[in-house]
Amino acid sequence: AMADHLVGSTDVPTTRRIFRFPLKDDKNSSGKTEAPRSSGDRSVPAADAKVSFIDVTIQEMMLGDYGLYVWPSAIMLADFIYQNPEQIRGKRILELGAGTGLPGILCAKLGAQQVILTDSGDSAHVLKNLRQVTKMNGVDERCRVQELVWGDFNKAALDLKPELVIGADVFYRTEDFEDILATVGCYFRLRIEGGASTTTKDRKRSGALPKPAGLKFITVFQNRSNTVGLSPLLEHWRMSMSVIPFEPASSESIPDRRSLCLVCIERNDRQLPIA
Repeated sequence: AMADHLVGSTDVPTTRRIFRFPLKDDKNSSGKTEAPRSSGDRSVPAADAKVSFIDVTIQEMMLGDYGLYVWPSAIMLADFIYQNPEQIRGKRILELGAGTGLPGILCAKLGAQQVILTDSGDSAHVLKNLRQVTKMNGVDERCRVQELVWGDFNKAALDLKPELVIGADVFYRTEDFEDILATVGCYFRLRIEGGASTTTKDRKRSGALPKPAGLKFITVFQNRSNTVGLSPLLEHWRMSMSVIPFEPASSESIPDRRSLCLVCIERNDRQLPIA
């Protein structure tokens, strides 16, 4: 849900969009999630329902970079996070290709320990806009904005150590697919090596693989002709992808809803040799 406001700027026209997520008091909730509303919605909640709201203000800049707009995939991913806050509470979240930062900022407002909002440094406007948006939402102490080039394993990238990876519409350009999976695969490997409870010697003796520490990559992408190329790449990087059954609280507020796919990508160890 959102309300758009055009904000004057001396150099670049800017639009601010407010995404409002209503939260019911648990004692009065029927267990059903209420659909997100526009801040201009005049309907009045029932007298016995205590409703509070989480507002996320997003700033779009009218430049050519597609990282400066809110895409339908980001709205759907934010909706999933809103309906499943237990997925992110108390965790270190890494958002790939954060763009305007809607899902990641919502994570920060719903109780994530830390959110690392990353994007390519090709456009300085994207990273600068992300920093401004974290301050607008009062989450700049919990959110960190950082350049991350997919497939570039420098020390800053390796030190991120996420407990959950998220991303909206990162599978857009075919030439980026393998670099994205290589990046995610690196975090899968680091998570296992850092979180395995047994030593390499013990694993060799028992003939057992280390147990994955539960790192997942939850992402939404739009079904396009090029996304069919994901399957062989997933197999190459020893990953599995499963569709997450999910119905947005308000499908009408998400453009192109039927073409969007919410998935969970995980490491698949079945074919891996013993370390």
